[in-house]
Amino acid sequence: MILAYRPPSCILARRLEDKLYESGAGQIVMAIIPVTIDSSTLLRDPSRAKAATKAVELLIAQGEVSLHLPYVVIEEVRANLRASVADDVRQMTDGCRGLERRLPNTVAHNLLPPFQLALDTFGQQIVKNIVIDFEAWLETLKVEVLPIAPGDGTAVMQAYFAGKPPFRKVRHRDDMPDAFILQALGGFGTRVGSFHAVVDDTRLREAVGALPNAHVYDTLDGFIGADTVQAALKRATGAANFSALLAVLRTNSHVLDKAMEAQYIDRLHGETISSRGIPDDNNEARISGVWEISDQRYDWENAEYYGEGRIGIPFTFETRVDAVSALFKSDYYAMSDEASAAISISELNEHYFEVEGQYGILVMGLVVVDVPSDLAATTLALDALPSLVEAATVRIDKVDDVVVVDPDG
Repeated sequence: MILAYRPPSCILARRLEDKLYESGAGQIVMAIIPVTIDSSTLLRDPSRAKAATKAVELLIAQGEVSLHLPYVVIEEVRANLRASVADDVRQMTDGCRGLERRLPNTVAHNLLPPFQLALDTFGQQIVKNIVIDFEAWLETLKVEVLPIAPGDGTAVMQAYFAGKPPFRKVRHRDDMPDAFILQALGGFGTRVGSFHAVVDDTRLREAVGALPNAHVYDTLDGFIGADTVQAALKRATGAANFSALLAVLRTNSHVLDKAMEAQYIDRLHGETISSRGIPDDNNEARISGVWEISDQRYDWENAEYYGEGRIGIPFTFETRVDAVSALFKSDYYAMSDEASAAISISELNEHYFEVEGQYGILVMGLVVVDVPSDLAATTLALDALPSLVEAATVRIDKVDDVVVVDPDG
């Protein structure tokens, strides 16, 4: 049984002593905001390009935040990165095999082998480099690795046989990694006092939330939106500029509308929607076409600052989409005339039709505005703000949810 872990040399363990000081009462107090993030949250942004991740990087660079990851979390991310990339490469390889069956023998024999060899080499390199890139990111941010400590194994096994959190029941092995994460965070909390934790998994989040002085969030955006974190970001860039710029954005929302109209089709194409009105075994369909956008709305009250002139604004809009699903042939023949008239079908295979239907959807997400100005440098003149907004880069940062509001098309 592994009871202790020494981080690899490529990861710099942060020396917390540099960021701690003794209070008058002799209590150890963090001079920065300590945060830990679970593997599911990290894997939601594998390229680390979303605004919330960039905000964390900025806060660490500014000395406002320190990142502390349990050893188990790091290993889970490594394993999942390898597996996801290997799966993508495997699909490309399978595509080559399918192409080989469709091409004349002479063409397949002459052209495919060199490509397949290059693809195999590429796959090995990309799997290797995706992990190297992640480790370099950890090193850049001076992440502290929280090891499996002596005694953690005993505590985990006691919880395992008793069915205590985060185990959902007695002897449930799938929860073993979460149990080691909880032990690591418990020891970390004892050492530093108050800390922040971003945990996607509900059961683990509840268990971490029960630790003394733990502030938990279900998303990284939730952490960024916390008052203490927003204060840290705004200290670096100017709260006055943020408020003034947001007011100008609100009166010039056509800038956001224009960007949304240019990007929404690409962001929705291929997304999966679900509704009881979709004729599919799982009531799911894949978006194959997108109609005009309408009723764009922005939640200005919950806009958040991500640093470096970057503002995130929650949005909603409505549109109609064409979406395809697979329908068992006998189910199609059992449909009413009205229901079957609302869809179009084509042959998929011996047992299924491919079905295309039309659905009204409500889309919720986050749009990010990058203003070409250092908001922290000086107080911006009010008459300069409209031109800054016009010159801003606007992008749909993420789509949080797609809800079918008109399942009958």
